Amino acid sequence: EDVVEKQSRLENVFYPKQRSAFPKLTVAATVQDAEAISQQLRKKWKLDDTPIDSLVEMLEDKGGFVVEYPEPGIQFDGLSGRADGRPVVVVNAESRVDRYRYNVAHELGHLMMTCPKVTPKEEEKLAHRFAATLLLNFSIRCSCETPLNETNSG
Repeated sequence: EDVVEKQSRLENVFYPKQRSAFPKLTVAATVQDAEAISQQLRKKWKLDDTPIDSLVEMLEDKGGFVVEYPEPGIQFDGLSGRADGRPVVVVNAESRVDRYRYNVAHELGHLMMTCPKVTPKEEEKLAHRFAATLLLNFSIRCSCETPLNETNSG
């Protein structure tokens, strides 16, 4: 029995009524789609414009699992999928803290989006945009950006 199956079985015993709060997959084809899906998730999970204190804790509170792969020297950032119908994120335990957090957000993007009309490389780009928008909330990011036609040249 693997880690996820054991954790799932224990949670079903101790918290039989707890269900996943993960929304259904949403189709994404553009970076704007990925940003919108990220913002919809923030709204659904009532994150507003606040920073996310613990991304791992948030995912687990919403019914997902985060598993660390502890093999030193293995070259991978993360992967995601479902086990027993529950969302699972596997991350490299050797990652720096900031990269670890970003990898979890990136894999969450894969769990939130389906991208049937884009290439695998484009899908990765969408997951990156989802992660960036989730971690640095879009409304905050937009308030810091100045359109190029409004910059002062003097």
